[in-house]
Amino acid sequence: MTYDRLAPDRNADQLVCMNVRKSDGKVIFETISVPATIKWSPSLAKERSQLTGIEFAIDSNKHMSQTRKTFLKSRLPYWNEWSKTSDRGIISSADAE
Repeated sequence: MTYDRLAPDRNADQLVCMNVRKSDGKVIFETISVPATIKWSPSLAKERSQLTGIEFAIDSNKHMSQTRKTFLKSRLPYWNEWSKTSDRGIISSADAE
């Protein structure tokens, strides 16, 4: 497939672009970019807690206001910790910020 056939996909509004590599036998998920539409939510918290460099990717996004970037980075530690808990309660797809 050629790149000129690529088009935005409404269903991909939460997908990040990443580089997957190995270092000392560990798999590293390095975040390259995040969409301006990114939200923190319970449904993706565990997977996103494994990403490295997400703060840099947020800062590099030219389509977000500084206020939005600050908010996303301030809430990241909460969601990373939340993803480690075993008692998460009821999760709704509407739970996002």
